[in-house]
Amino acid sequence: MNSVLKTLRIVGFLEGISYILLLFIAVPIKYTMGDPQYVKLLGMPHGLLFVAYVVLAILVGVELKWSKKTLGFVLLASILPFGTFIADKNILNLLLKWNKLIIFFTIILSISVFLKVKQLLLICFVC
Repeated sequence: MNSVLKTLRIVGFLEGISYILLLFIAVPIKYTMGDPQYVKLLGMPHGLLFVAYVVLAILVGVELKWSKKTLGFVLLASILPFGTFIADKNILNLLLKWNKLIIFFTIILSISVFLKVKQLLLICFVC
C-alpha cells in the first residue's frame, strides 16, 4: 500500500501544478491575448492527472478504510487550487509516516520475540 500512497502523492503534486498552470497562466493568456494554445496544451494532461488522482484517492481510501470525511477532503482537494498540496501535507504525508512507524515497531517486536524464543530454547537445552 505504501507504493500506491506514494504514487497518489506524486500524482497529486503533478495534478496541483498542472491545475495552477492552467488556471493562472493558460486561461488568462487565452482570454487576454486570444491564444487558446496553452489551454489546449495543458488541458489534456491536467484531465488525465485529475482522473488518476481521483481513482488513486478512492483506492487508497478504501484500502486504508478512510472515513467519508477524510476521503471527501482528499477528493475536494482535487478541485481547489493548491488543494492537493494541502491534502498531501495534512493527510497523505502523515499516513506515510504512520506506516513507517508501524513497520518499525513490527520489526522491533519480531526481533524481541525472536530473542525471547532463543533465550527459552537455550534454557531448555541447558536443562
